[in-house]
Amino acid sequence: MKLVVDTSILFAALLKKSAVRELLLNPFFEFYVPEFCIEEVEKHVDEIVDRSGLTVENVYLLECFVGFGSSCSCRANS
Repeated sequence: MKLVVDTSILFAALLKKSAVRELLLNPFFEFYVPEFCIEEVEKHVDEIVDRSGLTVENVYLLECFVGFGSSCSCRANS
């Protein structure tokens, strides 16, 4: 199943371990994320880290699972 994820859903998944995060990590679904969502996460990554308890690397790894751009493995390892 193909689904489009907007910024609010993406932030909900990043900020709290929840059913939303579990759904986004489900390999049964194919997600599409608008470019502006990627830009918003990158713009607010420090705030996401502070509020969620995730590391920067984990934020970028979660992005990868949701289908972000091809450079996500490079960012996760930096």
